[in-house]
Amino acid sequence: MDKDLATTLAHDIFSVNKFESHGYSPKGLAQKNLMGKTHYVDDSTLRYHHSRVLECYSAHESTVCTIIESCALDMNNTKRGFRFVAFDLGGEVLERVDLETTFKTKKQAQSAMWSWLDAFDASAHYKDKIQDMVRKDNNRIDVMQKTLATLNKDS
Repeated sequence: MDKDLATTLAHDIFSVNKFESHGYSPKGLAQKNLMGKTHYVDDSTLRYHHSRVLECYSAHESTVCTIIESCALDMNNTKRGFRFVAFDLGGEVLERVDLETTFKTKKQAQSAMWSWLDAFDASAHYKDKIQDMVRKDNNRIDVMQKTLATLNKDS
């Protein structure tokens, strides 16, 4: 599938604008891009997890939003680590390391992020996601048709 067509379809299916990559602070940009899709970067969530958004990027024709975060590695916030988190247009987390494998430096997290983005096939991801949505919608339609048939028999 043509990459431009795949990204256009992804934007149309999710009825959202492309992720933006400039004009705000990293935290503000992440919140603008992910508002209504995930609570991951909401102020209350960041505060609860002692996390800070240090950078925010859009990639793959603005269909992937990534952040670099500094996060607490324990409940008392005595140790911190760095990691990247990647989101799709629907707010689904595509990639994130767990707290035990965070990076010691922001630069290491950035390097891992760029490597992951280079290997990630956004077109394939959205193709699979759209196929899954079609499958679920077809199942819903089937259930509705059976329900209508049952209701029509009872009428």
